[in-house]
Amino acid sequence: MAYYQGIAAAIRDKAPLPVSVDDALRSMALLEAGLDSHRQRRWITLKNHH
Repeated sequence: MAYYQGIAAAIRDKAPLPVSVDDALRSMALLEAGLDSHRQRRWITLKNHH
């Protein structure tokens, strides 16, 4: 819940984002790899994200 409150504050009040854009992209890549791994029923190698 704190994450979404932080996002709302960033939009409404121009507060700092609760996570960096880089961290958000890394999290999305990890979640996507997990879904791909499940669908393909195999291990997925993560791409190098900076």
